[in-house]
Amino acid sequence: MRWRNRTNSSHCRGFTLVEAALTTVIVGLGTVAMMGLLTSGTNSNQQAANLTTAVNLANNIHELCDRLPFIKPAGTWGVPVGNTLSQLIANGTLNNNADITWLDGQTFNATSSPAGPIDGTFNNISGMLGWSQTVSVKSANYADITTNTATPNALTQGLTRVTVTIDYNGNQVFQTTWLVAK
Repeated sequence: MRWRNRTNSSHCRGFTLVEAALTTVIVGLGTVAMMGLLTSGTNSNQQAANLTTAVNLANNIHELCDRLPFIKPAGTWGVPVGNTLSQLIANGTLNNNADITWLDGQTFNATSSPAGPIDGTFNNISGMLGWSQTVSVKSANYADITTNTATPNALTQGLTRVTVTIDYNGNQVFQTTWLVAK
């Protein structure tokens, strides 16, 4: 019969309470750190999705500007007196008579009539509650291209600066500016 050595058998008992507590603390800290990363990642994904939506909404206005004529030869700046852009959209006069200056000062959102935001053909985009497109069209001078100044709205200029601001629930998400030449 073999005799067991008592010193060897003491090593086979398992973990001590201190070792188990230390392991629990290390795993707990790792879990808390991972939860923080998940929260941060979720917020970043939401911001990226909002920015992508905002860029697409600004591109819709850019596409619309590409479709509209610069300024009608005998026209005036902006929407004709006595009309609103929403009335002109509703009765279908827009496609035949509109020019780029009609967009000046317009905001397209879920509370306007017809409801917006709009796509590149003046059609409402459904499911965009909280989003708005605000458009500014200002006459520009060729000397103003490198500055942020705009000249007074005049029909004699062959250059306009279009600025689109996209908001979501009242917070600005994206703004872009481009030049349109005659």
